[in-house]
Amino acid sequence: DPETQLLMPLIDGDLYKVLYSCTEGDLQNNRLNYLYGFTTGIVLAADGYPVSPKLGSKIEGLDKHYNSDTQIFHYGTRRRIDGVFETGSGRVLTVVSYDNNSLEGARNKAYASAEKIHFSGMQYRRDIAS
Repeated sequence: DPETQLLMPLIDGDLYKVLYSCTEGDLQNNRLNYLYGFTTGIVLAADGYPVSPKLGSKIEGLDKHYNSDTQIFHYGTRRRIDGVFETGSGRVLTVVSYDNNSLEGARNKAYASAEKIHFSGMQYRRDIAS
């Protein structure tokens, strides 16, 4: 979910170790630490979302260079046999950016990254974190 994706960049440490400790019933030696900072997430949605999303549109721009504080979460993508990603559901990708100084910094990074991605009919809100 987009809400969880916003929290992932704030985790400082090995999430796998903590989750594994949960399965073993031993969290005493493995705790999560969190970074101070701000995140912004922008969901890139397919044309027609939410009523009737258009599927199968080629996604371009995933190979671009992004700020090291930005993560792209695949939400509803499919990878074709030729390696090309295409839209596979209404919510396609979430662009999440982190900034340790301000919400505005995280917002600017997220929107700059979202603008590098393209697919037919791509839509997203332009008022996130404003």
